[in-house]
Amino acid sequence: MPITLDELKLSDEPNQIRTKWKEIKGRYKEVMRAKNVVFGEGMGPLLDKRAAQWKKIEAWQDRKLPRVALVTAIGKAKVKSELNTLVTNGTALETTARGYLGAIANLGNPAQAELTKALNAIIDDAEHDQSVGRALLQDLAR
Repeated sequence: MPITLDELKLSDEPNQIRTKWKEIKGRYKEVMRAKNVVFGEGMGPLLDKRAAQWKKIEAWQDRKLPRVALVTAIGKAKVKSELNTLVTNGTALETTARGYLGAIANLGNPAQAELTKALNAIIDDAEHDQSVGRALLQDLAR
């Protein structure tokens, strides 16, 4: 079943995930340092960008307009651009999180287990962003 802007369900989760990630990562800072595990700075900005994209989509929905009227009000090119950003950011976020999974492969538990769980949740969210963005782009093309 296709996803449309009219039917999309949102949560406040995108705004909370960076805080959760920082907390879990901070909890195992010493273990990671001892094992020479260093994450790049890529995850934080991608999580921030993700939250910003979902905030824009939520603002669109707050207008309570049917899809056609909403796209007309915002502008088709703008909607398409924002959805493409959601997809490309989701792709970058997934790639970054998968790279981090490789970096913690030999960290040991409980750090490895908790970080893996958090990264897998981020990957799931990134994949969701990609599929929702693509579905909404298809809906927009109709």
